[in-house]
Amino acid sequence: MADLNWHNNIEDALDKAAVNDKYVFVFFTGSDWCSWCHKLTDEVFDHDEFQTYVKKNMEMVLLDFPRSTPQDQATKKYNEEKRDLYGIRGYPSVIILESNGEIAMQLGYREGGPVEYVKYIEGVLNWDSAELEEPYISPSGQKWYRNLDQAQKLAQEQDKHILINFTGSDWCTWCHRLRDEVFEQPEFTQFSNDELILVRFDFPKSIELPAGEESYNMKMAQKYGVRGFPSIFLLNKKGITIKKFGYEAGGPENYINMLEDQMK
Repeated sequence: MADLNWHNNIEDALDKAAVNDKYVFVFFTGSDWCSWCHKLTDEVFDHDEFQTYVKKNMEMVLLDFPRSTPQDQATKKYNEEKRDLYGIRGYPSVIILESNGEIAMQLGYREGGPVEYVKYIEGVLNWDSAELEEPYISPSGQKWYRNLDQAQKLAQEQDKHILINFTGSDWCTWCHRLRDEVFEQPEFTQFSNDELILVRFDFPKSIELPAGEESYNMKMAQKYGVRGFPSIFLLNKKGITIKKFGYEAGGPENYINMLEDQMK
């Protein structure tokens, strides 16, 4: 990383990014202990393909969280404040900010080397969110929206609650059980048609989502503090979270009763 100019302050980087029409690339690392941070550096950041891309498009910021290397208290406090502000829970973590400070995307270590890393970043930054306006249609014919803003607009127009399903469609056994025992049952389909706007954020392992959709889903998971699957959130029509659920035995009747208790 010696050939890159790393800022240690996000605000300075944002100022330069605004002037130069660039993004801000923020790398949260543990330089003296994090093996995956070292892998990301060795396999991606130290290569010409990556450095050429970011020098043209990014202002770079490095926020370090060492365990044995001395660090002054002001730097330690600043880094911890930014870690908490952006909800960073592990290392390495990368966030890319718009020049106005809005989060454009978040990622971490990815296999494939510098070319694939840059390809993924470009795929997210150049992605058109209008692609999410087409809902996922379940086997029972339910519409599961993939864009939360779109769902919230519909919820207000139709005076309905919102149900968000964070799932792993191709690997999560409990997600499959919830789908088969509850969501795909006729009783739930009728209930959801009458009362809910359904939203689905998928985290598959073998199915490759478009880079932009994958990043959007990750941002939604971060927003709601998702740490396992399935995670189900009931929101009111204004988008305020009422209750979090997971898998519950008892079929559609029990699940509907739980939701209705919270919707009163």
